[in-house]
This record gives sequence, structure tokens and C-alpha cells, in this order.
Amino acid sequence: MKVSSFSTVLIFVVLMIIGAATIPMLNVKFSPTERVNSITVSYNWNNASAKIAESEVTSRLEGLISTVSGIKKIKSITSFGGGRIEVELKKRASLEKVRFEIASLIRRTYPKFPEGVTYPELSGTVTGEKNTPVMVYTLNADLPTEEIERFASDKIVRNLTNIKGVKSVEITGVNPFHFQVSYDALKLQDFGVTVSELRDALSSIGSGSIEIGTTDTNQIRLLTSYTVDNLENLPVKNQEGKIIKLSDVATIMFKERTPQSYYRINGLNNINIAIYADKVSNVIDVCSKIKEEMVKQQESFPHSFSALVSIDESADLQREINKITRRTLLTVLILF
Repeated sequence: MKVSSFSTVLIFVVLMIIGAATIPMLNVKFSPTERVNSITVSYNWNNASAKIAESEVTSRLEGLISTVSGIKKIKSITSFGGGRIEVELKKRASLEKVRFEIASLIRRTYPKFPEGVTYPELSGTVTGEKNTPVMVYTLNADLPTEEIERFASDKIVRNLTNIKGVKSVEITGVNPFHFQVSYDALKLQDFGVTVSELRDALSSIGSGSIEIGTTDTNQIRLLTSYTVDNLENLPVKNQEGKIIKLSDVATIMFKERTPQSYYRINGLNNINIAIYADKVSNVIDVCSKIKEEMVKQQESFPHSFSALVSIDESADLQREINKITRRTLLTVLILF
């Protein structure tokens, strides 16, 4: 039976339409990747010691994760300022299903975590490609960068992390606060206290919870979860039965660390919100959802806040797809 030319063309046109209809379901990106069956959960807690972070957050997250089926092994690393939990899945376990269950448990439990703990980020581990963000937003405000970060963590990061296809969200460009302890050399001499003894007293504040470094000849930079009152009453030395406190020989200021570089937009401080997509997701679709969510978020921003798109990988992909589409259509026209 001979098939007419019209029927052949019609069949190919139908196949082309079906192919075009499946484009939104494709994994659209520049290079192929291979999925590894594991999930990473990470969080930050500024100025928290490893011991406190382990007992208050890491161990609780491990307990939650261990209740999810399909998990083969759980490993965790907790250090000063945060922790990371690596979850290895069983061979036939569904990464999407396990990730969803863990995310649901975290969403219900997060309000019970100590104040200052960032919303835990979940990511499916992937190899074979450089890990670069699909979108980067610059968040600007007339506030110190640490306060901008606090707003972003509480109001933005959590919602972006819950978008299907988003692997993780990172905040960069934050200039943290610290205590500046300025000691008086004459007072040290009068009280019989050496600079070494002063440093030892400051170093004793919570194992691993401080970082000391001189900013000039009579100042010590201090990163700690202590308050000003705690530090002022810190015992430095027992001099013949009399306790020499830190406030006797030094003044304490809580201030923003001196920036290593400056970058402002319209005179406002800013931080960067980098958004990473799962390596098996459609970047164009994920970026579209991110933009929709950011539009909603900006409606409730305080007056001085604004968000600008710095990087949008979907725009480059869309241009390439449009270019290929035009060339394909031109080729079809030439053939016919």
C-alpha cells in the first residue's frame, strides 16, 4: 500500500507538534549530569559553639531524618557556627520522595529551633558539573549587612528553598558584627595584669566560640555569643583575693567588622542571594518559579529594601533555544 506524500508530511507535522509539547518536561541545561543517591542538610548558627550546635540542632535533625524510610546511612559534621548532615539513600530509594519527607519534617520542627539558627538547606548530591547558581539576586537596604542577612534568612530563603527543583540557597557578602575589646596599657600595669593573661581570659569563653586578632596595638577582635554585660564581668585575674574584671582594664564595643571591600547600589549596602537548582531539573522552569516567588516577596518588603537580578542562567538558555528554533524553522522552509 502506497502512502501519499501528504500523509507522510502530516505524520511528521504531528510528530513535531508532539515533540514541541514535551519540551517543558525536558532537563534543559548546558551539559549532562549524573545523579548520586544522597542528600545534604546544612544550617548556620552565627557564633554558636560546636558543642551547643551539636546538641541543640544537629542531633535533633539526625533524629528527624532517621525516621524517614529509604535511608542507608547518616553522617554529620558540626563546627563553630553551623553543621552539615550527609544522608546516603538505599539503592532503590526515590531521592525526590525522601527529600520531600525530610523537608516536611524540617518545616514542622524549625519553629522550635533556637533563635538565630538559619532554615536548614536540602540538596541532592550531583557529580559531573561545576556547581554554579542558576540565579543570583542582590538584596539592598539602608541597614548593616548582618541585619539584611537576618531578614533574608527569615523571609526569603525559606520560601525559595521550598520551590520544587531548587537545590539550595546561599547568602554571601555579609559583614558580621564582633566585640572590640580596647585595653588600657596603664590600667593593665596598675592592676598587675599582662596582655597574655588578658588574652587567656578571653580565650576561655566557650571552647571554639571566639576568634582573636589584633587590629592595632591595644585592641582585640572578639567573635562570641556573649553579651556586653557578660564580657564586662569576665574575670581576668585573681590579684591577692581581689577579682580583676575585664571592665577594670578595658572598654568593650559591639560593632560591625571593618569591610574588606565595599559594593553598594545607590548608596545602599547589599548581600547576594545565590540560588542553586537540582541538576536534573529544567532550569528555565525553576527560574520562572523563582521569579514568581520573588515578586510575591517584594510586595511585603520594608520600605528601604529592594532586590535586583544579578545572574539569570535561564535567560542565556532561552536565547539559545530561540536561536535553534529560528534555524530549525528556516531549515524547514528551505526544504519545502
